[in-house]
Amino acid sequence: PLPSMEGRKEILKIHTKNMSLDKDINLNEMIERMENFSGAEIKAACTEAGYFAIRDSRTNITKNDFLGGIEKVKKEELLEGSDYMKMFG
Repeated sequence: PLPSMEGRKEILKIHTKNMSLDKDINLNEMIERMENFSGAEIKAACTEAGYFAIRDSRTNITKNDFLGGIEKVKKEELLEGSDYMKMFG
């Protein structure tokens, strides 16, 4: 089953513990935006957020990086279906 809100929060904490997050990131807001995400999708969104920062030559993750990561995961899942999530599973 998909993780509850509390479960998503714990998964997000695990995947962001070594990331430098900007102070403007509200993790509760990010968790709400990840409703119906599996643990693999949460990990993928965190990874994508990191990639957005790296592409901009930054070491910190911004709110826009996270929002972009969440949206990218949502779009990729729609486009690729289950094959996309197998990469992160």
